[in-house]
Amino acid sequence: MKKTLIIILLFIIVGNFTYIYTNKIKINHKMETYLKDKGDKDSEVKSTEVSHSFINVFLSYNEWTVSVMYNDEPNAIYYYNYSKGSISPGGISGRTKNNVYKHAEPEPMYKPVNK
Repeated sequence: MKKTLIIILLFIIVGNFTYIYTNKIKINHKMETYLKDKGDKDSEVKSTEVSHSFINVFLSYNEWTVSVMYNDEPNAIYYYNYSKGSISPGGISGRTKNNVYKHAEPEPMYKPVNK
C-alpha cells in the first residue's frame, strides 16, 4: 500500500514538473514572437520570465504570467498574461523617468453597448 502511494505521489510530482517546464518554454517562445510582432528588438529586451501558479487556477486568475524588463527602462516591469493560447498586456510596475513608459501598449478601445 505504501509503495503504491509513493509511486502515485512521484507520478503527480513528475507530471506537474514536466507540465510547468514544457509550458514555460512554449510560452517564452510565444512571448518572444509577440514582442517581435509588436516591434521590439531582441537587443531592447533585458529579460523575460514566465511564472506559473496553480492557486490562480482555483481563484479564477491567470495561470501564467510573463514579466518583461527592457534595457532602457530597468526600473519598470511589464506584465503580460497568457491564457487560451494568446498573450495580452496585464500591467506595469515600477517607475521611469517622467513616468513615460516607452513600451506600454495602448489601452483597448471599448465600444459602448447599445440597448
